[in-house]
Amino acid sequence: MINRIAAAIGRFCYRFRILMVVIGIVLFGVVCYTQSLATISYTNDANGDMTIMEVFPEDTLVILISNDDTDVVVAYVEDLAESDEHILEVQAYYNTLGLEMTPSEMVAAMGMNDFADYIVYIYYMYDYTLENDIVASEIEPEDLTQMISGMLSLDKAEYDDYSIAMYDFVMFLNDLLTNENLTDTLTGMFSLMGIDMDSFDMLLENVGVMTAGKEQLVGENYTRITLYISYPAESDEIYEFYDTLSADLEEITSEYYLIGNTAMSYELSQTFRSEYVLISIVTAVVIFVIVCLTFRKFSIPVLLVCIIECAIFITMSVEAMIGTSMYFLALIIVQCILMGSMVDYGILLSTYYREVRKTMTKEEALPEVMTRAIRAILMSAFVMIAVTFILGAAMSGALAAILFTLGIGTVAAAVLVIFFLPSLLALLDRLVMWDWYGAIKRRRATRKGIATEGVQGAEPETSEGAEDPFPSDASAPGCGDTGETA
Repeated sequence: MINRIAAAIGRFCYRFRILMVVIGIVLFGVVCYTQSLATISYTNDANGDMTIMEVFPEDTLVILISNDDTDVVVAYVEDLAESDEHILEVQAYYNTLGLEMTPSEMVAAMGMNDFADYIVYIYYMYDYTLENDIVASEIEPEDLTQMISGMLSLDKAEYDDYSIAMYDFVMFLNDLLTNENLTDTLTGMFSLMGIDMDSFDMLLENVGVMTAGKEQLVGENYTRITLYISYPAESDEIYEFYDTLSADLEEITSEYYLIGNTAMSYELSQTFRSEYVLISIVTAVVIFVIVCLTFRKFSIPVLLVCIIECAIFITMSVEAMIGTSMYFLALIIVQCILMGSMVDYGILLSTYYREVRKTMTKEEALPEVMTRAIRAILMSAFVMIAVTFILGAAMSGALAAILFTLGIGTVAAAVLVIFFLPSLLALLDRLVMWDWYGAIKRRRATRKGIATEGVQGAEPETSEGAEDPFPSDASAPGCGDTGETA
């Protein structure tokens, strides 16, 4: 059954070889254009896997700046957040752990309601250490005595607008309470205020957490600012925002880095297409050279490379027509696998064609070639197609995108090899069968006056003394019939 189908395909390809080649050329031209319309995605979420976005609905863009430029960048980011509605939140040291608060704001933020009437004294003590350049952990009892004396005459209203960063307040209080030299004095002082020392335990338990938090936001050399944005992923809008942000930071900072999915996808979008073209050219050239050296013919590697490139363009065009984005890794993997494995189909078919043409006409050769090659081609193609689509349906995210894309590419390559390559071989029969390597060897032998016997494919000279340019056709019936339609 399959032999009859294969023979029928061979007869069809020969009978309509001109039409099939014309259709193939038109198809190649069309997909060359439509593949450029394919949307290439560089992140998993843009390709349809919304698992991350369901948990974290906002995209994040991290700005890493030099500590020397913190003030000017913070002012810029605050203005940017106020003017751009797509910036949902800004998270940095200055508005979290480093947020400066007045005494009343600190009480509300830290839940220190029982300490509301006395927190101003801590502010006073903090201010005193700054003015006198004293480290809280090294305060001596006599220093504390002077502070207490100052508290007795303190006007609390003076500190209503005095602000301290939350992190600095907690660290100052921790250093103060853990200063062994002040334990007795502080205990007596807080007892007079009616404050139990144990009420500070919960606050001090968070010292380690706050220290670790600051280390994540402010390092030895750099400060991190995180923007939560609502721009559509990999859209023109977010790329325009990224361009503007980069240009502004370039002007106001000496050194900065932008980190996140947006930064990665933007950088890839600027370079991937040109790099992909370079990869395609290099791959095609390498395969062309390998096949050319194997067959010692120029025509066959050109046909095979064009067939596989057409299959890749069809794959990208299908993705564009169904409205899905193509994951960039899937495109690279499909390119490599199709170029590396699908070209085998073409090599197998071309090898059978050259062998059969030595004893048969083109019309007789194609059915025989298809009968010999169809099982190997279909078996390999069906296995690849089945595996990619079945596993693609079972997987999700980037892996599913790669498998489905590879499956589409395999279908396209198999159809082109089975229906279009035989027509090309028949139409370009003279080029396919021309043994240029043998012709060069015979020409060299003739110039040296050496007999050409034993040279593969050698033919006697014509009456005019010139060689037959298509020696391998001479033994094939009908091959030298110049009146036959090519």
